[in-house]
Amino acid sequence: MDSTKVDSSWKSIFAVTIPMVLSNLSNAILYNIDRAMIIGYSVDAFNAVSVSGGLFAVFAFLFIGIANSAEVYVGQYNGSKNYSQLGAPVWQMVYFSLATAIISFPIAYYAEYLNLLPSYYKNDGILYQKIMMYGSPLFPLFSAFAAFFVGQGKAGVVSFSVVFAAFINIGLDYILIYGVQGYIPPLGAAGAALATIIAEISQILIILIALCTKENRMLLFSSYKFNKELFKGCMKIGMPVSMSNFFAYFAWYLVQSIVIMTSKEEATIYSISVSVYMLAVSFGEGLSKATSAVVANTIGRKDLAETKKAYKKFVCLALLTSAFFVIPLSIFPDQCVFSLLNLLQENISQIYHELAIIMRWISFNVILESLVCVIWGVLVAGGDTIYPSVVYQLGTWGLVVMPIILCFYFGYPTSALLVYQLSFLWLISSLIPFYKRYVSLKWYNKLV
Repeated sequence: MDSTKVDSSWKSIFAVTIPMVLSNLSNAILYNIDRAMIIGYSVDAFNAVSVSGGLFAVFAFLFIGIANSAEVYVGQYNGSKNYSQLGAPVWQMVYFSLATAIISFPIAYYAEYLNLLPSYYKNDGILYQKIMMYGSPLFPLFSAFAAFFVGQGKAGVVSFSVVFAAFINIGLDYILIYGVQGYIPPLGAAGAALATIIAEISQILIILIALCTKENRMLLFSSYKFNKELFKGCMKIGMPVSMSNFFAYFAWYLVQSIVIMTSKEEATIYSISVSVYMLAVSFGEGLSKATSAVVANTIGRKDLAETKKAYKKFVCLALLTSAFFVIPLSIFPDQCVFSLLNLLQENISQIYHELAIIMRWISFNVILESLVCVIWGVLVAGGDTIYPSVVYQLGTWGLVVMPIILCFYFGYPTSALLVYQLSFLWLISSLIPFYKRYVSLKWYNKLV
């Protein structure tokens, strides 16, 4: 078999990174397309979707974090030239993804009881939550199939599927949110959710079509049976990351729920700013996955020198990609806020000043989080997932969530600005131990 050699060369890194960043952008793009379209429909619907989307993310990224573990095994099998096993980890995570319906369907069914929405956001928020939770198994399923290409450094089809799904989502958002007079009634938040689910299905279909080539079929179906040991191995790698995702997104869901209880203005400020932040951070998370894919291959070849070269180049990429957000958000925050508020149908100019300040804080946080993501990607490639997960969660809950909860409990004002200021301290507290872990080489493990 002719296979792509994944190493620390810029050609190889870009071949993996560009598709992976686009792949990771898929969720952020779909998330932000929904919100960009619905913000013109109703500010209340926008805030309801933002909060309900936060609750959906708690469970979706729990499942996605486990499904992504297939990339590590595919990468190490590819690096060690054990091509006959490339499909095995993919199938284990396909079976896992389908099984997540056991959790997500009851959450969808009982949505009205499982949220922290104020009464004035409940109608839109519950509808959105129900539809998204019923469709949530699709998201890890896409990650499982995409791992087959990503681990081999052949992720171009993933990029295409993301772009295609984004256009599908835009068109469907416009039709389903606002309706078509005489044919389709305006569905608002429910329309946004339906558009996202249909777009996710389109991504999966494209990946499946790419898997239908003779070579891919032969590799994928050579080891499609359930493998208890490999399944446990994927869970062992993916579980710490996924649980970290679960507690992280649950933490941010709690924070957002507290902030929106302060006032409708603060709810709008937080909803707008978190949409911007998620889009910016998705670049860093994409780099993290690309780092894991490249480093897993170099570890599979037992090449530590190549691993270190790859790490340094990904750090450079993290700083460069951060600049795309840091420059406009820190130097031109007023113009950024003006552009965002132009999407609104309602005049809420009173939030202008606080949003402009928050844009600068977001720019600082994006740099730090991008660096944390790259080191996390290196650690995960060696199967070292528990240490970074614990450090990350201790910082999130100790430096952000608990202070916000205490402020709320004792009657002190909670604001979106305070959240981003506390987040800056949390990211610094994570970056230092992450780097020390990288230098220690305790993460450098060959798994296959």
